[in-house]
Amino acid sequence: MGSLTAGTAGRATDFLRWAIRRRPATYVNDVLRTGLVPAGVRAVLYQALALLPDLTVTQREANLAGRVGVALGVDDPSYPTRDDIIVDPTTGRYIGERTVQLRAEDGVRAGMVTEFSAVTTVVAQRLGARPK
Repeated sequence: MGSLTAGTAGRATDFLRWAIRRRPATYVNDVLRTGLVPAGVRAVLYQALALLPDLTVTQREANLAGRVGVALGVDDPSYPTRDDIIVDPTTGRYIGERTVQLRAEDGVRAGMVTEFSAVTTVVAQRLGARPK
């Protein structure tokens, strides 16, 4: 594997900044779906999303497991879909994600949810122990 030069690292960093500006909810989803994000970091990510002028907040959206949460997403007119983060409004826990079709395309109507998932996280008492 080659080494990462300062120039290459700079270009990679520039690309990541550009990508995050274009699809911020997608990248926040990528981090949150790991289930390894502490509450304080989740709060900072949610606060950062709240600063975005194009943030869409949809109340009472169900995820795949039927749990109800608040969906947060950012529309980008250059993409036909919006990636939403679904958050439990009481605990602030990430409970899933969904992709919403923004405009009719290829037989898919605008507003249709085309992908969704549920995430459940629990804390075990010790490494290797099954959570209760």
